[in-house]
Amino acid sequence: MASRASEKLACCICLEMFTTPVTIPCGHSFCKECLNSHWDQEEKERPTSQEVYTCPECRKSFSERPQLSKTVQLDTLVELFRAGEGPAPRREKTTALEGKKCPRHGRLLVLYCRTEKRVICCECTVKECQDHMKVLVEDERKNEEEAERLKEETRKMEQQISSVKDSSEKFKSGVLQKFGHLVESLKECQRKAMERIENEQARTLGQMEENWNQVQHQLDAFTQHSQKAEELLACTDNITFLEELHHLPPPGKLDIPPALEFNLASSEEAITQFLNGVSRLFQEALSTSLNPPKSGPKSK
Repeated sequence: MASRASEKLACCICLEMFTTPVTIPCGHSFCKECLNSHWDQEEKERPTSQEVYTCPECRKSFSERPQLSKTVQLDTLVELFRAGEGPAPRREKTTALEGKKCPRHGRLLVLYCRTEKRVICCECTVKECQDHMKVLVEDERKNEEEAERLKEETRKMEQQISSVKDSSEKFKSGVLQKFGHLVESLKECQRKAMERIENEQARTLGQMEENWNQVQHQLDAFTQHSQKAEELLACTDNITFLEELHHLPPPGKLDIPPALEFNLASSEEAITQFLNGVSRLFQEALSTSLNPPKSGPKSK
């Protein structure tokens, strides 16, 4: 607070605490000696036909040189501040500019012209940079330091963004690769399950075909025997009948193979158990670890 108060009680020409403060009609205050020196310099440099005096702060012009009287209340404030705070603190100057003077007017460099991007003195403000944007050198330096700090923060954020993107891409690549392996493994399990069912089907159908051929063979033999028997019965010659009957073989026993069942109980149980286990793992992953977070990342 003391530093800020001292800045308010400082002359913008000498950048020090007011000494015999005076206030001109535009409302700005300066050290009496500083303001007189400023106007004396203006009188030397302007044509004799012109009588214009300007305020070093706002550049308001006066056709006549204002009479200067000490601003009693401001002077009292300065004295009270000095009495309460000890030696009056000087406003900080940029080290690089301390003691340097304007090469054009010989005055201390105290302001920075943003339009021309150069350091100027108080006379430059009214003679060459009257309509330009100007700030105190120390304020410009603070602005530059703040700008540099923001640029550094921006660079850090850009690096963080790049790092997040790189890490995310690498992680996504790894996840896709693992999911690819998982898909291939599931396809292999599917192939083996189908192969197991098809093998069981082929074995059962093969046995059924073998049984069918056996029954068909026996049926053909029985049919042939029946046809020969019918032909023999139609014979009217007893001698021929007896001779042919002696050569007619017995029909033989008709063997019926046992019925076959297509039983997939063992295969179905193993495959169903596997599918239920995989499905349960997927459901648990979807409801817990693979669910997106409800809130975004916390700011540091």
